[in-house]
Amino acid sequence: MNRNYKSNGFILAAVALLAILILYTSGKDKQLYGNDNQSVIEVIQSIDSYRGAAVELLETRDIGADRYVAFLADGKPANIHFKQNDKGNYPMIDTEGPARHDFADFLIFPDKESGNLPQFLFVANERSEVAKLELTVNDETIVQTFPVRQKTATWLELPNTEEHAYRFAYNYYDEAGSLLHTPN
Repeated sequence: MNRNYKSNGFILAAVALLAILILYTSGKDKQLYGNDNQSVIEVIQSIDSYRGAAVELLETRDIGADRYVAFLADGKPANIHFKQNDKGNYPMIDTEGPARHDFADFLIFPDKESGNLPQFLFVANERSEVAKLELTVNDETIVQTFPVRQKTATWLELPNTEEHAYRFAYNYYDEAGSLLHTPN
């Protein structure tokens, strides 16, 4: 009889320990990473301003340890930035958007240690009328064209500058060459 009590006590203790372990691991916050397309979408939809949003990834670009993802949230342009950690995972750093317009520009500053120059990321949805950009950066003019009425992500590397500072002036144009006062 005494042997049964010991056996039952052992089983009861094992079940209790297992239950505690399950409760401990299930209640723990699980870190989300931007390691692949599905996990990027999960990270985006975990952010309060994107909960319930339809997310469409347009392009992922790795620059050194930085990962930038251009996407549409409920059809509006946005981007999210991840940085690779020492375990090879990509925790989120920040996000910008969703934009109020159908075309948006985002200034990207990669990690200085990567040696990469700053870039503009232009994100457009299928309603964008922007066909051309004339961008003046520190007195140097760059012309960039865009496909009209298409979901796109376009990258433009900025010229190197000795001042390590940038001054911008830009104009957007539609297909007919007319100046757009806002990038719609």
